[in-house]
Amino acid sequence: MKTTYLILVFTLLTCSLFAQETVSQSTLSQADTSQVFVVKLNDGSSVIGRISKITAEGFEVETTVGRVTIPYTKTVSAKVIDPTKIRDGYYWFPNPNQTRLFLAPTGRMLKQGNGYYQNIYLFFNGLAYGITDNITIGGGMSVFPTDNFLENNIFYFTPKVGTAINENVSLAAGAIIINPPSLDEVAGLAYGVGTFGNETASFTGGLAFPFAGDDLAEQAVIMLGADLRVSRRISLITENWIVTGDDGGALFAYGVRFFGEQLSVDLAFANVSESPVFPGWPYIDFVFNF
Repeated sequence: MKTTYLILVFTLLTCSLFAQETVSQSTLSQADTSQVFVVKLNDGSSVIGRISKITAEGFEVETTVGRVTIPYTKTVSAKVIDPTKIRDGYYWFPNPNQTRLFLAPTGRMLKQGNGYYQNIYLFFNGLAYGITDNITIGGGMSVFPTDNFLENNIFYFTPKVGTAINENVSLAAGAIIINPPSLDEVAGLAYGVGTFGNETASFTGGLAFPFAGDDLAEQAVIMLGADLRVSRRISLITENWIVTGDDGGALFAYGVRFFGEQLSVDLAFANVSESPVFPGWPYIDFVFNF
């Protein structure tokens, strides 16, 4: 099983490394002059406007301050955007992290061919990839340096299926399957989750059941979370887990996500209900979306 996890991680990483986008005369030949484009240049800047002319060497973009001629050699990408996403002259790109809170999944799915790499506390690494718009696979492992790497590290697999009911409602189901060093059998969570709202503000609620081997726990775990985008590059996030039953407890987490179109950083604090500390235990992760 551990070998399977390693193969999965390698496969997903390979997909991300070879995913590239190029711009040429042929890719822009069908451009509609009524459409608004965001053109990314190789110096890191962007130009927003309508493509008014295409030549063998480059193309012209009609912007709010005039026409700009851009050669293909300086262009990284050019894609059509929704004009309503432009605020005060800046393009509010789609939130690339809508499929997850900190650790918990939302009801939204990765698009086919999209994915991300996540690093938590430097020692935990994970990958997720959209096989189709409705099927995502993921996996990862810890990388603690030990004498027996394969025997003393954690490996996990995270399959997920889901669909969008409409623009504001998405449902998904999946599992977090873990092979910890201390157990001879796999354990984890089987879950169902729903997300309600848009990419600016959403609420996520889910129900999960822990399992170990063939045994499914009777105590359910309730997950409640929310995501509020407060600016072009900043979101506020909360993620909370509540274990039902007489011996249950709760874990609460809150923090800030700083993100661009590909990279994001989560800075948060987490607390448990039995012995809380102020402001909480620090949590940090880095995510690269591809």
